[in-house]
Amino acid sequence: MEEDKKPFILSRSKILRIDISKIKVKERLRKDVGDLKDLKESLKAYGQINPVLVDEEYILIAGERRYEALKSLGAKEIEVKIVSRLEDYDRLSLEFQENSARKDFTAEERLAALRKKRLLEIKKRSLFAYYWEKFKRCLGFGKKTSLK
Repeated sequence: MEEDKKPFILSRSKILRIDISKIKVKERLRKDVGDLKDLKESLKAYGQINPVLVDEEYILIAGERRYEALKSLGAKEIEVKIVSRLEDYDRLSLEFQENSARKDFTAEERLAALRKKRLLEIKKRSLFAYYWEKFKRCLGFGKKTSLK
């Protein structure tokens, strides 16, 4: 979406890193954040990919699962997108939209992604082994010699 064609609500937003303790959670549509294990693993591996959405008073609008997962991991800061001058209708619409306008992978898509990831892991390990052997030869070690 081009910058000048963003919806009015998002055109008045900015992204910042703030102290996670500043976030306030009020009444939410979602009553159960579910199992956060996979999300926490992702956050540990890759960090926070998407900011949570808050208003100018740091009241959470969207991203409760990310917030809860980061908080449980002991994060001190969180990336937020601050949206100002929201009407109650817009606040509710944004929370609803974030949680309903998404589509999980199908079983076939998930399997294909996992297969591709596995092949890339094997390739990465093979490249490491190749360059490790090359490095050892440069240092004068034979193939069966270790650097212990």
